[in-house]
Amino acid sequence: TMRPLDLLVPLLSVKDDEAALAAAETVAEALPARISALLIEVQPEPVYTFEGVGVAAGWSGIVAHARKQFELEKKRLEDRLASRQRAVTTRARSVIGGFIGRELSAAARHADLTIMTRPSPDWQGDLRTAMFEGVLFGAGRPLLLAPPDWRGQAIGRNIVLAWNGKREAARALADARPFLDQADKITIVAVASDRSSHDALALSAADVAAHLTRRELNAEVRVVQDPGIGEQQALFAEAGALSADLVVMGGYGRSRLGEFIFGGVTREALKSARVPLLMSH
Repeated sequence: TMRPLDLLVPLLSVKDDEAALAAAETVAEALPARISALLIEVQPEPVYTFEGVGVAAGWSGIVAHARKQFELEKKRLEDRLASRQRAVTTRARSVIGGFIGRELSAAARHADLTIMTRPSPDWQGDLRTAMFEGVLFGAGRPLLLAPPDWRGQAIGRNIVLAWNGKREAARALADARPFLDQADKITIVAVASDRSSHDALALSAADVAAHLTRRELNAEVRVVQDPGIGEQQALFAEAGALSADLVVMGGYGRSRLGEFIFGGVTREALKSARVPLLMSH
């Protein structure tokens, strides 16, 4: 029998993070898993006066208001979890906004999988992107992103494995094992940017399929020629055509003076993925 996975679900707001909670409950239905919800209180950062001596007038009121909001959020989480049958462990952590990525990456190292609501550029962008970067690039553990409006029925019955032969894709393949072992359908999708890369990608994807066969898993291979819409769009179009309920992919980025510059597919995934993503770096 499989040991339960330890799932971490960081929350800023119960309403805004319903997708992450729902995804965690869905994963815990399909796999043996235990859910731990981490409610984050984002402390306001002090606004200093021009003289730099003390904080600006009204600061204590701002702090008191934030604390009151957080207490309300705690109550909302209790109510939300009480309405479900599944036992969820809850804890709270107070963090200054600028340190949220670092704090979360440390917390995620102690879990098998972190499940978060996918950040999108127009919605609480900086804070949520910092959370995403912290876990993906700093935790050394996989991350499952649920689209903000996700209220789906299944995760991991019909998996698209995005394959480009690189290290991050191999890492994601390994981290997806509990999902792959339970899947009804697995499709390895490789997107070839030009004719010359097509054959090498097809061979590499066939090797992944053979690897899964040795684990008694059946996978179909699809090598898609990019029709000029970009590798990422071609990948998600294929996932849509296959009605995938989970895309497994490597997350790419490099640090430039402490700020992560995402690779194209990662950036596009953050903008527009309509399906849960399991990402590893």
